[in-house]
Amino acid sequence: MKFNITHSVATILKSRFALVSCRRLLMLIAAGAAVPTAAFAVANGAAVNIGMRNTRYAYAGYDFNAHFNASLSHSMFSEPIGYQQIGIEGSYRGSWRKFDYSGGIFGATAWNGNYQYAGATVELTFSPISRLHFAGQIQPRYDTGYGYDTGYSLGASFDIIRPIGVKASFTTIPDYRKSEKRLHAGLEFRVGELSVSPVLSFPLEGDQKMKAMRVLVAAEYKFKLVKNVKNAEPE
Repeated sequence: MKFNITHSVATILKSRFALVSCRRLLMLIAAGAAVPTAAFAVANGAAVNIGMRNTRYAYAGYDFNAHFNASLSHSMFSEPIGYQQIGIEGSYRGSWRKFDYSGGIFGATAWNGNYQYAGATVELTFSPISRLHFAGQIQPRYDTGYGYDTGYSLGASFDIIRPIGVKASFTTIPDYRKSEKRLHAGLEFRVGELSVSPVLSFPLEGDQKMKAMRVLVAAEYKFKLVKNVKNAEPE
């Protein structure tokens, strides 16, 4: 009987902690998305981004200007809050002639402390013509469960028409946490400030490849605080 009472009290305390943690997270996301300072708002390219990546992670981000971005993400697993994941990321992007480049650092942890990971990402995109793009990415990272790994990705994309594109890539960068050799193939749709990209992720190793196929969906909506004058110019 004592064990049951103790177990029940512990369960209640854990539930209250989870609710408070979740509430604080939502307040933090709302504050970051809804209360940018006036100093940031006047910067050319300033924007608030909300979206989803790889189907399982929701995020809110802020573009300080046309180059710097910071974001906060949280997983959408079916497990209790203790097994959910919260992460942060900061990045820089720019362009030179027909090249676009970006670099960033990231880190994440499970609420219950079961694992953490951190790393960096560098990406380079070359566009020989306006509709054709070749991209390469490298990502060194350390995961407390899987150790150190350097993943990479090589791919290409083509805009069939301005709002619709197709893309494919070979990658060893984890879809979630574990590095695997995979082929990604999918579409990208762009309407105004909304972009949606459904992708099929095929494993290139293992006996039951079709059973390990994943459908990864990424989506983002950008709330521009100041119109980017450069991008607003007619082509």
